[in-house]
Amino acid sequence: MKKKRYVALVVLLIILCSACNNEELYEEFTIQEDEKILLYHIFSEKLGIYDMNTFEWNPLYPQDNIMQYVFQNESSYIVSGHSVENGFVLLKISEDRKNLKKVFELSNSSDYFFPLTDDGSQFYYVLVEDEKDIQKTRESIFTFDENFDIQIIYKSRDKIMSGLIIDRYLYYTVYNQEKDSYSVYTINLDDKEKKPGLIKDNLESRDLFNINNHPDLFTVTSKSTIEPCNIGFLGH
Repeated sequence: MKKKRYVALVVLLIILCSACNNEELYEEFTIQEDEKILLYHIFSEKLGIYDMNTFEWNPLYPQDNIMQYVFQNESSYIVSGHSVENGFVLLKISEDRKNLKKVFELSNSSDYFFPLTDDGSQFYYVLVEDEKDIQKTRESIFTFDENFDIQIIYKSRDKIMSGLIIDRYLYYTVYNQEKDSYSVYTINLDDKEKKPGLIKDNLESRDLFNINNHPDLFTVTSKSTIEPCNIGFLGH
């Protein structure tokens, strides 16, 4: 009995320490120097401070396993977390790129989330629950309300990879492990049921593109050519 209590106490202390570390790591701060701004480095997947006079960039979180993830379009929201221990949070950058503050934090260290897509005003993410237990892993597409409370759009057992929004339709790709291929699904964001529909399967790439507001969706083949996913029949 004493051993069980000791183990439970150790687990509790680890959780509390992780929470404390996140509080210290993601403390709100403001850059005072006029020549410096917050800037995301795409290749290193890290947010940093950029000096516009010296052209020098330094990571804000230099730890190897602390990574930041952004939307394809420029936005003020950045997801940050540890690649092993999780502890994922949502950060918001001010318009002048001087201030950074945490606006949301996952309470469960066994879960993580990442940016999926946005339409410029509404931002959508993927929540991965129990990622280390394959039998229990669930993935959900969600957004935040004005209080940064999670609003689930759709729950699934699929491995969701990337997404795109065209005319209030959210398109996303799912990885099929058995076939080593990808499928494209769509959700009408104005539909109360938010039930996904299959658009196309057996794709070679997970990435989705929309070119110059063309009423179709495109993907890339193994020959580096672009092909349409034939969604024109949806009425776009």
